[in-house]
Amino acid sequence: MIAEHILIVDDDVFLCKVLCYQLSVRKYHCEFVETSTAALSRLQQKPLPDLILLDYSLRPQDLNGLQLCSKIKAVCDRPVVMLTANDELRTIVSCLDAGADQYIVKPYDIEELSARVRAVLRQRESRSTKVDAAGAIGLLEWEALQLDPLQRTLSADGHEVALSEKELAVLSLLMRSPGTAVKRSDLYSIVYGRDFDSMNRAMDVLVGRARKKLKALTENYKIRSIRGSGYVLQPVRARKTTTEGTSS
Repeated sequence: MIAEHILIVDDDVFLCKVLCYQLSVRKYHCEFVETSTAALSRLQQKPLPDLILLDYSLRPQDLNGLQLCSKIKAVCDRPVVMLTANDELRTIVSCLDAGADQYIVKPYDIEELSARVRAVLRQRESRSTKVDAAGAIGLLEWEALQLDPLQRTLSADGHEVALSEKELAVLSLLMRSPGTAVKRSDLYSIVYGRDFDSMNRAMDVLVGRARKKLKALTENYKIRSIRGSGYVLQPVRARKTTTEGTSS
């Protein structure tokens, strides 16, 4: 079995070396870089890491962790776990809004970090299996919208935007039920690979990011929230929608 590969992005070299050792003992292959420039350069090389551990606070002259997370999600589909010393709700929401798949608050126990890493890797494998089983590999088209899962792009009217892995999953599910609301619980279960948690805001944050990508591309379509039902993708001209949830 090939060891899963983890890239650590942190300007604290000593911490990186300790973390690399701790994770290598747990059968992961690790490497680290100290700057955002080095991280983005590494992600242009193959093979890509299976997961990225990213510190929230990098050097003052560097991109911060949130900015780097957004850039990482724009260039690759690998999961990101943010390491932060701040457990305030605002900070946690900012991490999720930037595209992080998970976060962990410092100081942390290595067993807790290992558990988070295993969970995120399992979720990624589960999402890939479910989306592939649903046939998401082919090009999806609805009216003027085109979704290309292989290139991870959404296009309309000759323009396109890049999507993160989770944005792709959400838009793929919505485009398979155009004009019909998809249950929030169904979206959550498929995208995150676990049972729906009504207290978790991750799906709201993710749909918000998908809305921004769609709006940047075209003003002719929108993702609406249907109270008590879920989300629906529809043309702006539409006035009515079917609110019956669908199971994906």
